[in-house]
Amino acid sequence: MRYAIMRIKMKEAGTEEFFARLRVRLDDRALPPQEVIASAIHADQPFISRAKRGALKRVTARVQRLDAYLSRRATLSAKLEEKGDTVRGAVHHQSKTRLHSKRTRDDREVKLARKSCETYLSEGYNPRVLIDQIDLLRKAQSKSL
Repeated sequence: MRYAIMRIKMKEAGTEEFFARLRVRLDDRALPPQEVIASAIHADQPFISRAKRGALKRVTARVQRLDAYLSRRATLSAKLEEKGDTVRGAVHHQSKTRLHSKRTRDDREVKLARKSCETYLSEGYNPRVLIDQIDLLRKAQSKSL
């Protein structure tokens, strides 16, 4: 009897519609991976998976945090679409070829590594540590080839 009363209380008005909307919003391909969503709302990844499958029964604090997160993401996405600054659009217009973008990325990484090393040395740290790390990376790279 007590269990039946608890089940009736759990079935609040509009709960099923709320969870249906939540599932639809979680099916958006523009969302980050489930682990990222989980860490953003301070929950675990299986919780996000259960919400996506529709296995949740009650609206708890975690469900409310998930709903708020998805609302923020939808608002941000809508604002970016208004400006025409979506990720797909930005990448589509900026990249000319795959090889060119890879070369540019490699150049940026080289510059970043060089600047980081210069900063490390200018702050007075031991240059031998850098040499040892480079040797270690070369050994690891030669083993992987």
